[in-house]
Amino acid sequence: MFYLAMLFVVGATAENDGQCPASHPYVYYNGGYCCQTNKENVYPDQGDKCDGSDLQIDSLCCEGHNAVSCPSGNCVNYSGAEKYTLKVLCDDIKTVYVDGVRMDDSGSQGWTKISTHQISLMTRVIGIKCHNNAGGHGIKVQVEGKTGHIVLNSDNDRWKCSNQQQNSTAWTGQRFVEDQPWAAAVYTSRHPTTWPWAPHPNRTDLIPVGGEVIWTSETTSVNETVYCRSERQLPIWSGKEFLSVNSLIVKSL
Repeated sequence: MFYLAMLFVVGATAENDGQCPASHPYVYYNGGYCCQTNKENVYPDQGDKCDGSDLQIDSLCCEGHNAVSCPSGNCVNYSGAEKYTLKVLCDDIKTVYVDGVRMDDSGSQGWTKISTHQISLMTRVIGIKCHNNAGGHGIKVQVEGKTGHIVLNSDNDRWKCSNQQQNSTAWTGQRFVEDQPWAAAVYTSRHPTTWPWAPHPNRTDLIPVGGEVIWTSETTSVNETVYCRSERQLPIWSGKEFLSVNSLIVKSL
């Protein structure tokens, strides 16, 4: 049996064309509807599209039926929602993806350059491609909430590694299916004293990127490329601490 539970709220309008209204900022049903909260309802017949988890673009139901139809017919999340700040370090050349979309890193290349991006609270997947030319290597990732507190750091509890090549960019999107063994990421001893990988020796106003330096092993080869994938559950901003991170994946070629 198919269930599609909706409560249409009279007078809800989008503040910008193509966006969900501020009152119902979270898009689902492939862009057709907007939900007041970032959660699905529970209808077992619909499987993982209606299982009470965090809302996704292809979810089929909205928590509490508190939904409106998309005013433009094909919506994205409301842009006025709170944002997270994503910071990435890579030795040497990085490419950053957010939910399958490549971000602009043209001004932040090089092993001492921090790549900074504003990302939605609805972000599910952070993908990082890091190419090591020679010498030192490593990846550092940090996600901050609006008060500056840390939502996520790179560590080996939530990062996995594989040396198997991926033949598409599927790893940068949602609901990626691992089709091979994965092992825990390895901490490296690279960059122990170099800012922004580590605190600046003379300036306390320069804040380093948090987390551990990770890779697929302590050593690396020249011209090695590592692919990192983080699939997370990011809750709605509530003014309190953020909740759990489901899984983070690093893969190496």
